[in-house]
Amino acid sequence: MQDFATALGFMAFFAFVWGAMYLRYRKRREEREMVHRERILAMEKGIPLPEIPVVEENGVAALAGLRRDIFPRIALGCGILLVCVGFGVVVALIISQNRDVREHWSMGFIPMMAGVGLLVYWALLRWTKI
Repeated sequence: MQDFATALGFMAFFAFVWGAMYLRYRKRREEREMVHRERILAMEKGIPLPEIPVVEENGVAALAGLRRDIFPRIALGCGILLVCVGFGVVVALIISQNRDVREHWSMGFIPMMAGVGLLVYWALLRWTKI
């Protein structure tokens, strides 16, 4: 039953993240449609065309801004969290009273190394200034 609750928690988290990304995409699409309608109306009335926002004109420019601003913060936060979780798992398994559990202390290195990888990624993003 506990495995089901854990799986349900992960599914809820990913559904929340996916839903937030979908709503952001839908809002951006609606903004583009509104700019398109304004431009069509301006062309029909002979009014000078309004400027197209630079970020909305090219999807790659928007993604570059996202990589420059948000990805490093996410990588740093998740990296620190995973290193701490991995260290906590190693310590908890080493000090466990159960001998069978104590033999698997190295399992904590999996999240710890994933966190170190994210911290290296964060450092490379900051160093290269992408």
